[in-house]
Formats: sequence, structure tokens, C-alpha cells
Amino acid sequence: QAAHLYTYYVGTRNGGVFKTTNGGDTFEPIFDKQDVMSIGAVAVSPKDANTVWVGTGDAFFARSPYFGNGVYKSTDGGKNWQHLGLEDTEHIAKIVIDPVDPNNVYVAAAGHAYTANAERGIFKTADGGKTWTKSLYLDDRTAAIDVAIDPKNPKQLYAAMWYRNVRRPGDPPPVPGAPPTPPTAEERGGIYRTVDGGKSWQKCTNGLPLTRVGRIGLALYLKDPNIVYAMLDN
Repeated sequence: QAAHLYTYYVGTRNGGVFKTTNGGDTFEPIFDKQDVMSIGAVAVSPKDANTVWVGTGDAFFARSPYFGNGVYKSTDGGKNWQHLGLEDTEHIAKIVIDPVDPNNVYVAAAGHAYTANAERGIFKTADGGKTWTKSLYLDDRTAAIDVAIDPKNPKQLYAAMWYRNVRRPGDPPPVPGAPPTPPTAEERGGIYRTVDGGKSWQKCTNGLPLTRVGRIGLALYLKDPNIVYAMLDN
């Protein structure tokens, strides 16, 4: 699949998905006929480079985040798309695909930006997107903001959960030097791990902060996936 070495997909915050087949010399829009243009995640199947997944709704959560309407899938390199549900997630931060069984796909959904809602957390499909199950759900205010899969042991995954306390339009920024807000019982954010393909999850606590946990980014060292990096923002 040497030709695929020059093929890339780019998801934009509010401009759809673009594709290049020449290493970035030129790009073409491939998502313009869909209902939304805000993209939060793009993933290509390790088994089939023509199978592309897109999660809509930007997950930057700047002053005015653009919402989406769920997950899309293409099996012909982006020529045609099928909408596969999760409409009420609104903001999808990451999609990972099982390298052994491409029908197993995990979606990190942040949920509504300004209101509490239940369609958030880690979702899993085992049939290529026909049906979805809630794999990891904490409450209606805790987002799943990242997920990473072990390529050597795809039943092992890590999820970053973010108790966002639902921001509101016009909320002022934090005051420098102000005392920290005491953590609440609902502040469940942190890193969670599964070793059984998402059937059960345990919170990772050894060496990690347990209070005032904000957004977290995850990365696995591919040569040795037991080495996990986490970027924490409180």
C-alpha cells in the first residue's frame, strides 16, 4: 500500500474534511455534501486504508464551539459517507479503531457544550457502527475528551474523562490568584483503563492528581505501549 503513504485526511474545526493523495501538495474537500462542517476527529482503519471514520463537532471548547451530529463512515476513501448515529453527542474528540478487528471502534464523546446531557463518554461498536453501547459513562456533565488503544493488545485502552461543569456563554475567565474551588463529589475526571475491551474500566490513581483535574491528552509509545504519556490541565 505504498500509495497510501501519501494519503492524509484533515478534519477542520468548521470547514469539513480534506484529503490529499500526494503528500500535501494539493487537498480536496470530501465532506461538503454532509449536514455539518465541524469536525472533531478523523480515523483511518489500520486494516483497510479506504475505511475512514469522522466524528463531528469540534472539541476545542473555545469561546464558541461548533456542534456536530454524530459519527460518519466511508468505505471508499471519502467518496461516499454513511451517518452512523450518536447524534446527541454534539462534540466528538477522538475515534480509535481496533487494529485486529476493524468492526470494534471506540468514540470519545464530550457531549453538549452548554447543557448537561447523557449522550457522552466512551461509546463502542462491535459491528462496524450498526449499533453502539455506552462503554464508559460517569455522569451527564463528564466528557470523554481522549481515548488511546494499545496496538499490541487492543483490549487495553485508556480514556481521559473531563468533568467540565458545563460552561455557559459569557462565563468570565478565572481570576489570577483566586483560591481554588473545592472539588465536588461529581468531579470524577481523570484517566481510566480497561483491559477487557471496554467491558469494565478502572480509574488510574497512582501518581496522578485526584482533585482539580481538567482536560487530559493521552499518547502511547508505539514501540512499548506500556509507556503512556498524559498531558494534564487543571
